[in-house]
Amino acid sequence: MNDGNIQNVTVIGAGLMGHGIALEFAAHGLNVRLVDQTDGALDAARLRIDLGLDLLTEAGLLAADAHDAARSRIAYSTNLAAASANADLILEAVFEDLDLKRMLLSEAASAAPKHAIFSSNTSSFMPSQLADATGRPDRFAIAHYFNPPYLLPLVEIVPAQEAGSHVIETLRALYLRLGKRPVVIRKALPGFIANRLQAALSREAGALVQRGIATPQDIDSVIKHGFGRRLAVAGPFEVWEQIGWDLVSTIAGELFAEIDNSEGPSQLMIDAVARGDLGVKTGRGMYEWTPESAEALRLRIGRALIRLAQLEAGAAGSSAEVFAPSETGRRSDQQESGTPSETQSGDNLPSRASQRSDPSRKITIVGAGLMGHGIALEFAAHGHTVTINDVSEQLLETAFERCEQGLRLLASAGRISPAEIAPALSRISASADLATAVADADLVIEATSEDFALKRRIFAELDRLCPPHTILLSNTSTFLPSAIGEDTDRADQIAGGHYFNPGYLLPGVEVIRGPQTSQETIDTVVTLLESIGKRPVVVRQEIQGFIVNRLQAAMFREALHIVGAGVATAPEIDEVVRSSFGRRLSVAGTFELRELIGLDLALDISRQIIPSLDNSRTIPAVLSDMVRARDLGTKTGRGFYDWTPETAEALRLRIATALADMAGWPG
Repeated sequence: MNDGNIQNVTVIGAGLMGHGIALEFAAHGLNVRLVDQTDGALDAARLRIDLGLDLLTEAGLLAADAHDAARSRIAYSTNLAAASANADLILEAVFEDLDLKRMLLSEAASAAPKHAIFSSNTSSFMPSQLADATGRPDRFAIAHYFNPPYLLPLVEIVPAQEAGSHVIETLRALYLRLGKRPVVIRKALPGFIANRLQAALSREAGALVQRGIATPQDIDSVIKHGFGRRLAVAGPFEVWEQIGWDLVSTIAGELFAEIDNSEGPSQLMIDAVARGDLGVKTGRGMYEWTPESAEALRLRIGRALIRLAQLEAGAAGSSAEVFAPSETGRRSDQQESGTPSETQSGDNLPSRASQRSDPSRKITIVGAGLMGHGIALEFAAHGHTVTINDVSEQLLETAFERCEQGLRLLASAGRISPAEIAPALSRISASADLATAVADADLVIEATSEDFALKRRIFAELDRLCPPHTILLSNTSTFLPSAIGEDTDRADQIAGGHYFNPGYLLPGVEVIRGPQTSQETIDTVVTLLESIGKRPVVVRQEIQGFIVNRLQAAMFREALHIVGAGVATAPEIDEVVRSSFGRRLSVAGTFELRELIGLDLALDISRQIIPSLDNSRTIPAVLSDMVRARDLGTKTGRGFYDWTPETAEALRLRIATALADMAGWPG
């Protein structure tokens, strides 16, 4: 059989996932029978499918003349046997009840033709638990979709052990024909790939809240406004290959010894479920929810996914038209947290250059490289006088050229007008003399390479050269700010200011409080960052890796484990991340997403997956072997991918272009 033989599909279950799966099959020309127990459930599905088709058509993702044809290809039935009689593919998509799934698959198989392929959309159960219910385990594979299934392109294909290669290839070819991004998982592990990576990230997020490092809302903010946006367009291996596995292994080696390795769900989640604080369905979890705020978040996610689909399809319109301001669940601890409200609408955020902050502030950036020039151009675009310092005129000249390129990118995204590029550039000066650069600075941000001795020496110099009132920030992603500033006499005016690359396109900034950092310093930095449209989150205690790198390290450790176990390759993991939860994390954090499905269900999933997650405290062999072989990524031309200067630059451009578009998203 080849994919051309699959023309008739039966979808069992017309709920949240089933109706979206049916919609997508029909939109691509297949005949679909959608089955559920009651006419009421089918009527609700029919309405959702009509809305979904309207949405795709309005977004330019479905041709107008295909709209009615897609609707006509879906038949609705309460008779499973009759609906299965001529099916080429039978896909079960009911809720996670093993006995129910087995019963429905068995009933469908009793009426299905001999050539039919069977599948389940389960996210919890293994193929071995379901395949034999069909009586044809050689024709069974899990097809794990992600919600909403017609907007997220990933499908994880997890074959039964007995499944023939022709069955696997038939499913893979079918999904490619539908424009999906299928990934065949070679060995079945609880949670497959995507849910294991999400569980690893969620476990560390819970641990950070338990330790008082940050609130759930803070963690969601740094995910959405920091690395979550990158994961929508580039997987973790792609991102890290640009850094180099030698540096990554050094950072990860320190963090693997630190991040959570508990074998059960977070006590935070257990306690919330015990209280009945389940999220959206009870009105309270880590957030407080109303029906309106829950629907606003769903709408925001949907619009973001449409925008990303448009970008991929080359049908992108104005981001201002695609995205409307929205709000998420109201924070119950808002006034106590000292962090910006996550409920503020995008129209109220001072994120455009037309909403100027105090132009009298003078800011010096020490380090003109990858991060430094981006930090400089953003402050200048918002009216500040900026001086960039580095050790040579050549480095400063290159930085100035990059600043101009970055400002043009901001203008192309509508963040500033083209007329504002020249004035912004005029506010940037350069000096190779540190004393001159910081003589009248109100704020100095150190953004040099990750060399502890260098940073510490620079801070000692800054303490001697800067005016008494100057605040000193380090953009370090590795070292504790108090240790960097140990040789200064202004510990109360020192903090971490951890940006994410590219610094002017990703709004998240971690502001790390040292043990002696004053509240005045924290308030000043947070207010300044908010005034230029950033989304600062205060890390309340110094901790190795802060928030973001700990979350990324947790996910990275599990990703390496999956590669080492032979379950999937690094490119396949990148595909999983980019095409599924990475897109959702660009607009909703890990706690928000779990509160949408319910913390009780999230707890059940955690109990199934977390005990099998990797808990190693050392670098896995799969990474140390790469470093020994000097397969470091883009800088050596080979890592988990093969690289040329052209392909590396193409990836950087792809990330920058997508992030520039996202920079126009409200909130």
